[in-house]
Amino acid sequence: MVIIVDNLDRIPFRKLDGARSNHDALYIEHGEQLRSLRCRLVYTVPIASLYSKNVKVLTSIFPDCRVLPMIKTHTPQNQPWPEGLATLRRILAKRIDLDEVFEEQALETLCAESGGHPRILMTLVRYACEYAANRYPQPIDANAVDRAIARFTSEYSRSVPEEYFPLLARVSRAKKCDNDDAYRDMLHNLIVLEYMNGLEPWHDVHPSVQRLAKYRGALSDV
Repeated sequence: MVIIVDNLDRIPFRKLDGARSNHDALYIEHGEQLRSLRCRLVYTVPIASLYSKNVKVLTSIFPDCRVLPMIKTHTPQNQPWPEGLATLRRILAKRIDLDEVFEEQALETLCAESGGHPRILMTLVRYACEYAANRYPQPIDANAVDRAIARFTSEYSRSVPEEYFPLLARVSRAKKCDNDDAYRDMLHNLIVLEYMNGLEPWHDVHPSVQRLAKYRGALSDV
């Protein structure tokens, strides 16, 4: 028997007393209890925990920690990655008839703007469906997709702290995150996404964050 405990990676990060966090309390202080069931177990873990100073303690309790990266939609040189975009299309094709629901360019834009995160892709598709409702039975077009992206970008604009924008510009240039609280928060909140290039991870700013004027201003200052 295999028990999969999903969505624990969405637990909001919270500082406790001293240097402890609620993530440390769950996975490290109670790690042995989590492992005590006599069956195969899969727990999802916030990616920020794998960038914390306690990661060695975490991996000593859970030695088979693996990062599930984003589906790669582009290369570190910002060139489109057709294989990843095709994977996102297949995810959608298992749920809807792509030819009937989307205009081709609208579909391509949605996949790219998701940043390779399936849950974000579904959110963008839902928004686009709402904006295209008056076009039914015509397929979703670029206008509906642009409005969906603008809505999602607006949501990000309210969640990114002002002091993060210079740090995000550095991520965009270097394609790497530093190992500190700010960057861990960015990873946890999907402001920055992690991809894999062979065995080496790399990072990039979510496409919707890249649309923000404050981000573009910070990027021009780097």
